[in-house]
Amino acid sequence: MIALLKEYPDCFAWDYTEMPGLDRSIIEHRLPLKKGFRPFQQRARQMKAEILEEVKKEIEKMLNAGFIRPCRYAEWISSIVPVEKKDGRWRVAIDFRDLNRATPKDEYPMPVAETLINAAAGHKNDLTTEEYAALMSDSVEDVTELRLWSLEKIKENKAKVARAYNKKVRPKEFHVGDLVWEAVLPLGTKDAAYGKWSPNWHGPYKVDQVLKGNAYMLEELDGVKFPVAVNGQHLKKYFPSMWDDGQ
Repeated sequence: MIALLKEYPDCFAWDYTEMPGLDRSIIEHRLPLKKGFRPFQQRARQMKAEILEEVKKEIEKMLNAGFIRPCRYAEWISSIVPVEKKDGRWRVAIDFRDLNRATPKDEYPMPVAETLINAAAGHKNDLTTEEYAALMSDSVEDVTELRLWSLEKIKENKAKVARAYNKKVRPKEFHVGDLVWEAVLPLGTKDAAYGKWSPNWHGPYKVDQVLKGNAYMLEELDGVKFPVAVNGQHLKKYFPSMWDDGQ
């Protein structure tokens, strides 16, 4: 394959501008969609400033070559995924997972480019052991880099979700002597006599002991102690109402 490329360099495109494409009147490629799938717009990914500059350069190259064109109202939007190569440069990939799920599977995929070139040259699969090993090594490295990048993104997203959750959740803490409500467990239990008007909390009870792990021992107002501890997430503070004060 290497010898073939060297012998006929003018038959292959070495730059974006050398691949103008075909007129749509000759051939046009369309993606069939499965029934029931609606267009999906992915959110734009956040990138570092230096990575964003590299992505802009690649996009400008494709725009100047006519590979892509601006679209004002796009139904399908896929995010750009920058992947760093082993030589330090950046590859601009596209996250087509949503679009792939919406398209039917091709039971007869096209052969890979290397196989087509070797077959056309008349010496199919003539790569040496070293060349084949180097080709496979490059592919494995690319996949490994993409997996590592994906793992880091998963960790970042988990950290973002945890921070957002922690901002909304207020830790509950009770002390000995506090009056609390206890949730009716299991959650969502309905009393046949009351239906949807069934109470969600019962009590009040008094905190008798504070245990480790956000657990509490409770007792009824007449001094009868609970046999088991209650998790603090199933408790809430009790505030006397005007009706309690009047009794």
